Parts: sequence; C-alpha cells; structure tokens
Amino acid sequence: MMLALRELLESGKRSIECRKEVYENYNREVDDMHARMVWTHKGMTNWYRNRHGRVFRHLALAIGRYWKDASRFDAAEYELG
Repeated sequence: MMLALRELLESGKRSIECRKEVYENYNREVDDMHARMVWTHKGMTNWYRNRHGRVFRHLALAIGRYWKDASRFDAAEYELG
C-alpha cells in the first residue's frame, strides 16, 4: 500500500484504480485455485461461500504468494487519475 501511495504522491495524481483486466485475471486465478479445494465441493456448506455461490476468502492465495504480491507495486496494473 505504501508503494502505491508513494507512486500516487510522486505522480501528482489524486486517484488510483486497478485496471479491469488485472482485476479479472486475479479473480479468475483465485476461482481456478479454489475449484481444486475442498470448500468449493458442492456438498460443502461453509462461511466462505457467498449468497451467489462463489467461494471467497480474505487471503485467497497462499500466504507466501500474498506476501510476494503485496510487497511490490506495478503502476502499469493501475489507472492513476
């Protein structure tokens, strides 16, 4: 987050938004990963499944992957305005 804020401040921009294709690719990757896990099995009921049937978690990927993704900022993945 701090890397994103620094980019925003140094660029003189006032807003930042994830590009649609980056957002959609990430969600597709998460859904593909979840499809191989037990809590997406049709027989499972749990708090990870929302009212639309989609499984979600606050840490959708493995903690190592989350740390790797969160420790970098690629301005090309965002629209600064």
